[in-house]
Amino acid sequence: MARMRGQLLVSAVLVALVVGSAAGQQAATGTVAGRVTDQSSKQPIPAVQFVIVGTTRGTTGGDDGTYRLANVVAGERQIRVRRVGYQEMIQRVTIVPGQAATLDFSLVPTAIKIDEVVISATGESERKRERGNSTATIDVAEQVSQAVVNTLPDVLSSRVAGVVVQQSGGTTGSGARIRIRGANSVSLSNDPLIIVDGIRVNSSTSSSSIDVGGQAPSRLNDLNPEDIETIEVIKGPAASALYGTAAANGVVQITTKRGRPGTSQWTAHTELGTVREVTNYPANYSAVEVSGTDTTFGTPNTTFFGCTLDFRSRGFCTPTGLASFNPLKQQSPFTKGYQEKYGLTASGGSDAATYFLSGEFNKQQGVYAINQLRALDIRANIRGQLRDNLDVTANTGYIQSRLRLPQNDNNIRGIIPGGLLGSAFKDNGTTRFNEPLNGYGFDSPADIMAINTQQKIERFIGSLTTNWQALQWLKLTNTSGIDFTNRLDQETIPALSSGVGTSGFADDQEGKRTSNPFQLFVYTLNTNATATFDLKPTVRSTTSLGVQFNDEIVRGTLAFGQRLLAGSSTIGGAATLFAANETNTENRLIGGYAQQQIGWRDRVFLTGALRGDKNSAFGKSFTAIYYPAASVSWVIGDESFFPRQRFVSSLRVRSAYGESGQRPGVRDAIKFYNPVAVTVNNQDAAGFTVGGIGNIKLKPERTSEFEGGFDAGLFRDRINLEFTAYKKRTLDALILRNLGPSQGNVLSRFENLGEVSNKGVELLVNGKVLDRPRFAWDVTLNGSWNVNKVVNLGQDIKPIVFGANSDQRHQNGFPLGAYFVRPITSYEDKDKNGFLSRVNCPGQPVVAGGPACEITLGDSALYAGSPFPTREFAISSRVTLFKRFTFNAVVDHRGGQKLLNFTEYFRCASFANCYAANVATSPKVDQVAYLAALMGSDAGYVQDASFTKLRELSLRVDVPEALSRKVRVRGLALTVAGRNLHTWTNYKGLDPEINENGQSNFVTDEFLSQPLVRFWTFRLDINW
Repeated sequence: MARMRGQLLVSAVLVALVVGSAAGQQAATGTVAGRVTDQSSKQPIPAVQFVIVGTTRGTTGGDDGTYRLANVVAGERQIRVRRVGYQEMIQRVTIVPGQAATLDFSLVPTAIKIDEVVISATGESERKRERGNSTATIDVAEQVSQAVVNTLPDVLSSRVAGVVVQQSGGTTGSGARIRIRGANSVSLSNDPLIIVDGIRVNSSTSSSSIDVGGQAPSRLNDLNPEDIETIEVIKGPAASALYGTAAANGVVQITTKRGRPGTSQWTAHTELGTVREVTNYPANYSAVEVSGTDTTFGTPNTTFFGCTLDFRSRGFCTPTGLASFNPLKQQSPFTKGYQEKYGLTASGGSDAATYFLSGEFNKQQGVYAINQLRALDIRANIRGQLRDNLDVTANTGYIQSRLRLPQNDNNIRGIIPGGLLGSAFKDNGTTRFNEPLNGYGFDSPADIMAINTQQKIERFIGSLTTNWQALQWLKLTNTSGIDFTNRLDQETIPALSSGVGTSGFADDQEGKRTSNPFQLFVYTLNTNATATFDLKPTVRSTTSLGVQFNDEIVRGTLAFGQRLLAGSSTIGGAATLFAANETNTENRLIGGYAQQQIGWRDRVFLTGALRGDKNSAFGKSFTAIYYPAASVSWVIGDESFFPRQRFVSSLRVRSAYGESGQRPGVRDAIKFYNPVAVTVNNQDAAGFTVGGIGNIKLKPERTSEFEGGFDAGLFRDRINLEFTAYKKRTLDALILRNLGPSQGNVLSRFENLGEVSNKGVELLVNGKVLDRPRFAWDVTLNGSWNVNKVVNLGQDIKPIVFGANSDQRHQNGFPLGAYFVRPITSYEDKDKNGFLSRVNCPGQPVVAGGPACEITLGDSALYAGSPFPTREFAISSRVTLFKRFTFNAVVDHRGGQKLLNFTEYFRCASFANCYAANVATSPKVDQVAYLAALMGSDAGYVQDASFTKLRELSLRVDVPEALSRKVRVRGLALTVAGRNLHTWTNYKGLDPEINENGQSNFVTDEFLSQPLVRFWTFRLDINW
């Protein structure tokens, strides 16, 4: 099968090359060259894109604004010029055989981006003015060197309205949860589709088979921001319908860097920085009764530890002192982390061929000695102009990474759990072989640090794209490629060596080895034909037809053994409890689409499209699904009747409707069995159990979206304003329905029952506040509001309850994953003793002669909030002085979300070592949270997690050209940058952003996780 796929890809490329070679003989040619300048400043404009209209021929200008196109077919030609931040321009030129023509351009700067070029689902480039939907573009090449950006989620965070990136924690190598315009699905992933250079790639945000407590590595982190030129965010089905059954959650489309014609340009960068733990961890407390009679827990005149407010309210003890110890500070497990990067690129070429080569080594040491990442990234992108009407682009990237993860989160062997759930005493009396734990609660830090959990990655992403202008009006595009990942998850737990620990994992104390190799394949083959011709001088027709094939394969082996021999770190050294399993899954998709666009006077664009998909995960009785789409875009500002004024200088209105979907799980629709070993007549025999009963009617979830908005240029296009309103609805959402025991098989299966809605608005404002020769100030503001709601889970489906203490649920009329808790309706210190009590409350301890109930709870759980932000804003400001000094800052705000502070719940309600449980003068609101938890309500720990953060801050200094030349280089730049520098929040936990469940779809709480860390880096860029 793999060989057949390879032959299919190679054959497609060869056919395109052969057909292109037979397209005709090269005509007489000439050359056109010139220079591009800014109309206002008269300065050269670098990296301008040039295209000969009606061909695939093109080039990119140099940093000095010059360009050259050789071997241009003689005759009258049109040259189109495009550059972000400038208005598009087309000029005519006459090419004479054997002669050189000069054609200069003077471009008008603008903040309006409706003529910015983006890549469509067909693989063709088009201007934003032709789209009826909102598409965000991030110029990564410009931004990445001016900020601390280590991963793709870092690039997306705070830069696009409607995109919320939720970090799961500060562990080096952990992933993030990305949501575009809210969550659509109850049971399936809500992560966007990721496309790199035209092919789908593995974008699993939780990619590990070994649990370290909650955090998990993400395949998105493999993608090196240094290799990325631009990112386009296609936000919903109104724009993503042609991407088919995978794009309901939006699409992130990545284009890697390309070479430019001209002499070889070399760049090198080195980056050194610090990674710091900056969290103020709370201490552990214990109220102590040193003397007196304890008839419940001890004998007369003994010391009693843990004389909590609850115990003393019931007369069990009277405290005479307060012990306090903070193992995470006083016996700190943290180290001074660091990161270093070394990169080198080369690019250049000619009109016939261009190349971009790069390599980078990245090493990061987290805030634990065992939390380390080493990554090597190599890329080679080559474009060849084989003929005037045929070009081929090959993009290849190789990634190698070595990641070691610490234990944390919901993990008794974790470092932070051991500290926060530890003792108020350095020597807590818990010993094994008479050695103290130094305040830690379970295992010693030495034994925790000895656990070696690693992930090794070898990954190749390669694509080949051919563009053949078969006729003046017909263009054929073919893109094929593969994303292959070789992943090894492994863990060694040696026999505990320090002799200190009480974790209770008896088998682990004898040593354990896990080794799980995986191979992950994603194949892509896209073919598209686009016909463009003028029906009339003012009417242009663009028709596209295409076919897409995708194949995703997962092959893995899971094996472990226990009781390791001394010094052994392989399964071969295990003496007992061997186990092995294997996984093999495959999903195939074949889709086709048709799109028709009519453009009138290059101002009004009407587009209609239809896509049909067949997927191997669909039920047997469900054949195919079809997704329609339609949009309209009207550039009113180009109309003669549009009033020319200073305030509103240009205007475009747009509207779009589209549908997309998500396939069910690979095995949700089929009946399958799990092999098991059984004993028959005292002998081993093969057997099986039913793994799933399947559903032959199962179909994909379908999400429809309507959006409308406008783009306006203000003050002569110096300021760009974009506004979008949208409404999404997901039908046929998969819900796990419980079946009657009479089925005789498994007791549940997925059915298409649910409905979910999202609606909201998005705003983008960017422009130049000031633009002077010695001072420039650019500001960008983006923001969004989203309302998410479960419309219907299905007939007879009860609310789906999950999460820590079952505090989250999917329930009709409320957001997905909403918190539901019994509310605290009132509290009062009725006996005036200075602290609160739960005695004599309904269902609580009774104390004769004690006070009346001081805390009142509601009878049933009520809605307490959503774990996802309902609003987000980010403002970035860039100030440039003397064209040499560039200051950049990003501040973002997220609000409307709650977070279950399960860390403090556990410290107070389960371990009674928090401040509120031991100190009578602690805030009453904290006391009532602690006591209400003992009464069965987590209301006091579902806390407002809104925050404002100074996300990025940087200063870049471009060394004067004269000084650079003295060291024989073309350019030098120095950058100092910081990330996660300060947070303003009312949240009482460790960090309002983190989630102990990693990138889980909905389960959200803060529980003993590593908070975000602070980065400071120093970067040097050299060009020659």
